[in-house]
Amino acid sequence: MADSLQAAENLGLTRAVPSMMLLGNVSAEQVVGLVETVGGHASSIDAAHLAEESREGADLLPILTVAEMFGLVKTQKENVAITELGLKLCEISNYRDKLLLLRDALAKTEPCKTALVLISNQGTASVHQIANALQKQGMLWNQNHEINESTIRSLLVDWGVQADLLRRNKRGEFQNFSQTRQVRASEANVRSEGAKATFRAKMEARAAARHTFRKSKSAARKKYEEARRAAWKNYRDDIAAAKRVYKEALAPASKKNA
Repeated sequence: MADSLQAAENLGLTRAVPSMMLLGNVSAEQVVGLVETVGGHASSIDAAHLAEESREGADLLPILTVAEMFGLVKTQKENVAITELGLKLCEISNYRDKLLLLRDALAKTEPCKTALVLISNQGTASVHQIANALQKQGMLWNQNHEINESTIRSLLVDWGVQADLLRRNKRGEFQNFSQTRQVRASEANVRSEGAKATFRAKMEARAAARHTFRKSKSAARKKYEEARRAAWKNYRDDIAAAKRVYKEALAPASKKNA
């Protein structure tokens, strides 16, 4: 309880909303959990009770700062109340869909904002490139470069990727989710067109084979009929010749009998 009260005192009576920049020690899950806790109260909740209910204690302030930055909650004196946007978030059951609600706001929030700018200019962006660009703007999460880059990576994955704002490729570089989706759709369309072309080729080949078969069958039938007529003609000629030979052989005997 002492930690909770101390956290409430740390909030002060008023607090200015910071610039749009994610805090390295605040995760998306923590913000969603805090907003849902506030949303469980009819009007508002005292900061001390909120710190106790959310089990964040002295760590409540940075989480509350980010939640307020996105317009999910609002503070007045020592009370924290849910906003209309916060209520919408609470009404969504799927965690990923909750973050989709913040997608547009995240696009204007660092480090996602700078990542998207770099991606739009060069197609992809590594964490190192994003960190350098942010440093030139005077934005650091830690003075140690390795820790700073690790923090930026975690923020981009925890917020940007989960909100379908960014995607990571096999090399670990970040890409625009919409562009990736378009590329995948284009690839799928190419595969679909290829499949259609293959299907059409097969159908055309089958039709050509059927035509060739029918043509060959017709030619074979014609040859068969011609051979049959020739054979029948030869048969009749052979019978007639045999009859003539027979008559010629009987002719002398017939004359003697006469």
